[in-house]
Amino acid sequence: MSQLPALPVRTFSSSRWTFGNFFFPDKLVLNVDDVVFKKSHLIGGEEESIRYEQIASVSVQSGVLFADLLFETTGGSEPVYLNGLWKGTAQKAKVELQARIRAHTSAKPDPVLHALERQTQVLEAILGELKRK
Repeated sequence: MSQLPALPVRTFSSSRWTFGNFFFPDKLVLNVDDVVFKKSHLIGGEEESIRYEQIASVSVQSGVLFADLLFETTGGSEPVYLNGLWKGTAQKAKVELQARIRAHTSAKPDPVLHALERQTQVLEAILGELKRK
């Protein structure tokens, strides 16, 4: 993806003060081409990697001090749910995630638009030939 600016890798972690995050806080890692959700356990853990192009929506559900970040994919799989972020951290993660999604989806040409532009060029060329005759 040479068209995209080199964005730094960012990591957002759940607060240890929230339920289920005291020993092993959840982590959200924003890489150059994908987002990785990491949930550790005493033995093993889970890690899910999703390309930015596959993210359909991002939302924040806020409480008094903490907030949860939720994003859904276009593939219909279970939504990714990162609980226990500080409210400010959750908003920053949402804004940065949405910016990276826009950067990845707008950097690619729309194939339908490209086909319509090509058809318009062909039709204009045909019309030009017909007018000469």
